[in-house]
Amino acid sequence: MSDATPLNDLLWPCPHGLREGPAFPAPRRLALRADDRLPAGTRIEGLREDLRRLRNPISTGPDAWTVEVRHDPSLRKPEAYALSIGPTGARLRGSDGPGLFYGGQTLLQCLHRLSGRPSWPALEIDDHPAYPLRAFMVDPGRSVFSRTYLERIVRIAARLKLNALHLHLYDDELCGLRFDGLPFGTENPQAVTMEDFAALVAYAREWNVQIIPELEAWAHVGSLVWHRPDLAGGEGMYRGSSFLVGEASFALMRDLVGQVVTTLPRHGIVHLGLDEAIWNPASDMPTGFSPEDMVRQYADMVQDLARTTGRDLDLAIWADHGGRPVPPEVQERVIVCPWQYWRAGLESIDHAVKTYSGGGKMRWMMGAGQSVFGHRGTFDATRHWCRQALGSPNALGPDITLWGRNDLDACFPSLFYGAAYAWNPAPRAGYADIEDAEAFDLRAFPIMHWWQSTFRDAFPDAIRADRGPIVLMGYEMWGDAHGRPVAPTVPAARTLGAYEWLAGEERLRDT
Repeated sequence: MSDATPLNDLLWPCPHGLREGPAFPAPRRLALRADDRLPAGTRIEGLREDLRRLRNPISTGPDAWTVEVRHDPSLRKPEAYALSIGPTGARLRGSDGPGLFYGGQTLLQCLHRLSGRPSWPALEIDDHPAYPLRAFMVDPGRSVFSRTYLERIVRIAARLKLNALHLHLYDDELCGLRFDGLPFGTENPQAVTMEDFAALVAYAREWNVQIIPELEAWAHVGSLVWHRPDLAGGEGMYRGSSFLVGEASFALMRDLVGQVVTTLPRHGIVHLGLDEAIWNPASDMPTGFSPEDMVRQYADMVQDLARTTGRDLDLAIWADHGGRPVPPEVQERVIVCPWQYWRAGLESIDHAVKTYSGGGKMRWMMGAGQSVFGHRGTFDATRHWCRQALGSPNALGPDITLWGRNDLDACFPSLFYGAAYAWNPAPRAGYADIEDAEAFDLRAFPIMHWWQSTFRDAFPDAIRADRGPIVLMGYEMWGDAHGRPVAPTVPAARTLGAYEWLAGEERLRDT
């Protein structure tokens, strides 16, 4: 990228408003001056440390170019910031702590981009997120994510101005969380302990990221019924297992959700899945008990746990292939998540936006990102979701998914590209409307590589070091353990399906 490239084409995510003014001589030294009392989430010491890594050293001298940081409640939108850069210094104002933090990320990008130039343009930036909730999802129910790896992902997501990390904690193949006093997760040597999960939640809060735990409550429960075959109610939509829907399953879910809820902050979201299942009610269910009744019962359970633990909780559920009806009396506390990950399915995105937008009380999120079968990072569906839902009064934002695998280093474009459109669905940038994936990459890949090289948390080799071996659908890949299941629940799930080459490896081991 040359010095003549507009900053709109370089800053990621692209700010909503950016104006360039007359150039001025580049400063030689920088100083940071911040209000004594800044709101939580500003992370001012982190900004100070990042500024020290610039080519221009920090100075306290009278001739230093000063970066001033202050809280400004007149910026009324949540997470909003205003940044001005001129001959005498930079002024960063934020409506709250996250706004100041996000403004600091934009400031750092500006300074890195301008460093080394003999003159800098004056800049005025006004910015805020298009959506209040911008999530990235990883899949400990089918792959392996250590606490260290998840903390790295939190830092990367926060710098990309995402504010939620959705954890699909267990599935048919694996249970990625070791519950206290219960067998679930004990069979997985790489499951995160409840103590580490609580520490992760606290760590993420420091980075303005909320953890959204997903605990499957109907299908995708093979790693649970492996321990509790009495709760097996049949296959899921794609093999795997569905719960026998009855009081025993409800009691177990209350225990599991109750353990996780105690780690969450005052306000939180609990995701219970509820998709891709086969309906099989137990004999202790009343005649005519329906999936809608189950949604009502789980919504009531979450609210009861909220009252018991002194929290304010919402229930999130997937919309399933044909949608998921939600009883009117609980819609105010339920978030429905329709999903579509493929460019070939853009019409279904349009249909979902039309279905879930409107004047009702029920909010919704967009399941974007990439499917387990998307072996390279994607952006088409995420961009389409974010643009089509922009006028929806009850759309919370996108959920950029990474299903089935842990090789974020290989799939980084899904996170990086998706974050740009989650913050600003209609950026005034040269890459914004490119449809062809190869042409898009020609514009966006250099920006992504520059961003990764600038912010060390996103170095690919650092990601790989924390990641450990690649795990796909519960099976280790490429190394000496290639084709070996992480836990005995993986082959028991019988969900390998399309990965016949791994199934063949498994048969060789059996013989």
